[in-house]
Amino acid sequence: MANPREPIIGIGGVVYRYSPSGQLQILLIKKQNGYWTLPKGKLEPYETHVAALVREIYEETGVIGIVEMAIREVKYFILKKGKRYEKIVTYYLMQAISEEPTPQIEEGIQFATWFPYEEALETIGIERVRKVAHKALTILDSEFSKKQMIAQEANKKQIASL
Repeated sequence: MANPREPIIGIGGVVYRYSPSGQLQILLIKKQNGYWTLPKGKLEPYETHVAALVREIYEETGVIGIVEMAIREVKYFILKKGKRYEKIVTYYLMQAISEEPTPQIEEGIQFATWFPYEEALETIGIERVRKVAHKALTILDSEFSKKQMIAQEANKKQIASL
C-alpha cells in the first residue's frame, strides 16, 4: 500500500481595517488570470503560523498587520504536476497597521485592494473563501459590540458621577 502524500500546509489572512468613516474594509488580492481572494501562502517547515502569515501578507501585498486569532481551517484538493494533493489552509484574522497595499508582481499578484466588507463578499471568487470572510465579520461584529458596551458603561458611570 502506497504512503499517502503529505498535505500542503497553507496560511491565509482576513486582513481588515476601518476607514476614517468607520467602514470595515477587507484586503483582497487578484493573481494574474485569477480571481479575487484572500491572501494566503505556503507554510515553510521552520515557521510558526503567525510568522508565516506576517511574511505571506507582506510578500503578497506589502501590508503589515497584527495577527489576532485563527478563524477557520479549510481543506480541499489540488492537482499539482498531475498529482492530487490535499491542501489545508488555516485562516487568521489580521488587523492592518500599514495602510496602502502594493501588489507584489514578483509573487504573481496583479492587484491588492481594500474592499468594503459587503463588496468583498460579493467579489471573492470561491465559496469556501467567502465563508471564511463571513466568519471574520461575525467575529469582528461581536468584538465591536463588546467594545461599544464597555464604552457605554463607562459613559454611564461618568454621567452618574456628575
